[in-house]
Amino acid sequence: MDALYDVKGDVPLFEEINDYFENTEHRTKAWVEAGKNLQKQSSYTQQYWPVYVVEFKAGRIDYFHAADCAAQGQVVRNGDLVIVEADRGKDLGKVVHDNLANLAQLHMFQSQHKDIMVESLISSKEIQPKRIYGLAQQNDIGLLVSKAQDEAKAMAVCQAKIRQRKLPMEIVDAEYQWDRKKLTFYFVADRRVDFRELIRDLFKLYKTRIWMCAVDPTKMPRPY
Repeated sequence: MDALYDVKGDVPLFEEINDYFENTEHRTKAWVEAGKNLQKQSSYTQQYWPVYVVEFKAGRIDYFHAADCAAQGQVVRNGDLVIVEADRGKDLGKVVHDNLANLAQLHMFQSQHKDIMVESLISSKEIQPKRIYGLAQQNDIGLLVSKAQDEAKAMAVCQAKIRQRKLPMEIVDAEYQWDRKKLTFYFVADRRVDFRELIRDLFKLYKTRIWMCAVDPTKMPRPY
């Protein structure tokens, strides 16, 4: 990947980008969607190999194919930032594995990453990975910094509203989908929380789909 700089053109963005995707003890891994599209599709017959593993914020991953990139003459490699198919829109993620050539290798990859990946029940010989639309361009990547800043602000606002409503939960991270059509808040709680009014408050502010995801440092997270 070519060198990337901020909007002023003089500061490399590698540090900011790596920090955005880095998973630390303060950023609980949320493998909430990995593999949910790897299920039997009775009407789906075409196989897309190799399959690419793409990581997003909070350690969230999913599986993709690069047929669109190949048609454009683009080669996708580990470490590349890519624009991908997402929940009713598009997202930007980082390729962390670029060579799962068949179902056996996919199973092996999962068995070697049980500590960080949600268990997927893949009993079919067919899969339906999502699409990588193309490599992210420099202007796309430059927006990652402002996206992270907006997420930090949203996290603070959400936590303040939680205190106002005296809800027994703590926000640990926030993530905008790249196209801003979805805003996810990752939280910890020691019991089930009724946050319906909180979601209404947040929707009034952000005018986008609000998704709450419970995470646990010692267990697999569960989506609500």
